[in-house]
Amino acid sequence: MSAPWSSRSKYYVGQEVAFKRDVEKRCREFFSHCSVEEFDRALAETIAAQGGGAGASDAKCGLEAHCVKRMIACALDRGAREREMCAQALAATRASGTLDAEDFERGFDRVLAEVADLKIDFPDAVAECVTFLARAVADDVVSVTYLETACSRDGYGEGRDVAKSAKMTLADASGESRVRKAWGGPEGYSADNAKIEMRDIIDEYLMSRDGAEAERRLRRLNMPFYHHELVKKALTLAIEQSILTPNVIEKVVDLLKYIGRSSVVNGSQMAKGFARTATALKDVSIDVPKAPEIFGELIERAKRAGLLPVGLSAWASVKPASYGGKAARGHAQLLRLDSAPDLAALAKATKSPGESPGGSRSASPAPFISDRMHAMTLERKNSAGLTRMGSATKRQINTGWSGFCAQTMPNK
Repeated sequence: MSAPWSSRSKYYVGQEVAFKRDVEKRCREFFSHCSVEEFDRALAETIAAQGGGAGASDAKCGLEAHCVKRMIACALDRGAREREMCAQALAATRASGTLDAEDFERGFDRVLAEVADLKIDFPDAVAECVTFLARAVADDVVSVTYLETACSRDGYGEGRDVAKSAKMTLADASGESRVRKAWGGPEGYSADNAKIEMRDIIDEYLMSRDGAEAERRLRRLNMPFYHHELVKKALTLAIEQSILTPNVIEKVVDLLKYIGRSSVVNGSQMAKGFARTATALKDVSIDVPKAPEIFGELIERAKRAGLLPVGLSAWASVKPASYGGKAARGHAQLLRLDSAPDLAALAKATKSPGESPGGSRSASPAPFISDRMHAMTLERKNSAGLTRMGSATKRQINTGWSGFCAQTMPNK
């Protein structure tokens, strides 16, 4: 029986590099086609090409352990969807025998020993490796005995803390369930379970006031296009609970300030969240009659915090009188913040055309956007649904918001 490395010692370094690249290629393909069975077959072919395969240890190529680390590293470079897919792939390759228990233990040995290096490229590597290891134990990819050993093994450095955290997570009564849903469950983060996760983020912040944790969990969700839902949920919760819990308004505004100033939630998503709350306020008012007044307070606080333009009214409206000087009849013209033209006009309206970079903001956007608003009103009469935003428009919107977070109070 020959040692796995003996006949390959002359070119092992080059072989290892090429093998890692092949595994990374298979991972990228897997994240695209999403077929666990196809990935398992492709990985088996990659291992076989190096002279290994399932079976006795003398039939192995000696590189199988690298598969585990490369799969996890590739998933860390992506989002929650890919991390859930990676966890499923680890379980599938274990069940099929493509990688056996020894391969996974050696693979996680590498992951735990190199956690400090992974942190350089992936700031959330420690927390995610905890989840990967706990999930591997829950899925019977590695044994509980291995986890116990990893908790006391020398030479791991931060990896030993990862193992201990994974053990503590699984020891909790609902630990295994939380681990399985950490990245959104078997289907990844859909809109429905993203809503559940966002509500959990809000509830946890209201109890702990830990903005960094809320930011970390929101980034981990990796759904920047859906951040307006979190804003809407936070505002709605503040309105509904403000009677019994007066300080909830302050807490919610603090949460929005934190995630807004850290650039986790961009300007267009913040504005869209406020707009969606405004359009749903009629229903909320059934249970909370003072909802409009509370929402107005939230708007004013958001303006002072730099989360919304100070030049717009609480309802982000432009009165018809702005168009022709006639007295307004009925409700003001609502500026729909969830469409691209309105958001572009909103960003443009924060400064007057001749204003210097250090000048004050305009007191009212009406003189500068009235023509555009009138045109948009006419356009909508023949248009169904919302306007889709292209990437260029989004960049324009977010550029227009770039100065908001730097100014927490309006100029006097």
